[in-house]
Parts: sequence; structure tokens; C-alpha cells
Amino acid sequence: MEKLLLVPRKQPAYRQNRSHGDFLTNLNLPSDTIKQTLKRAWHATEELKELPLDRIERLVRDRYAKQEWNAKF
Repeated sequence: MEKLLLVPRKQPAYRQNRSHGDFLTNLNLPSDTIKQTLKRAWHATEELKELPLDRIERLVRDRYAKQEWNAKF
């Protein structure tokens, strides 16, 4: 990740100026365990049949492509 992502200028205190490699962690769990846990936590009861491209494009346009969103930290 350090090769592709710059360290953010502003960081939340809990990050403690750690690099991406030091900040992120490997859970050391089987991927199926993680998937099932996330499904329960997010109440994901239905399989996604079709990618919601309209919603994704709208979120990119209205939020994620904006400088104020990306420069929050």
C-alpha cells in the first residue's frame, strides 16, 4: 500500500502517525469467517444480483470525487 497511497496529511489521533503497513492489520482468519461475520453485522440477507452502477456513479459524483471528502484527514 505504501507504493500506491500517500500517507494522509491530516490524520485522526488514533492513527498515531503510523504508516499504512503499521496501521492496517491481518486478521489471520479464514475469509469465509470474515464474510459471514460482515454479513451478520451489516444485516446483508440478500445476494447482490446486479451491481448498482447508477448509485455508485452518483456517490462518486456527489461525494467521493470531491476534494473536500478526500482531504478530510
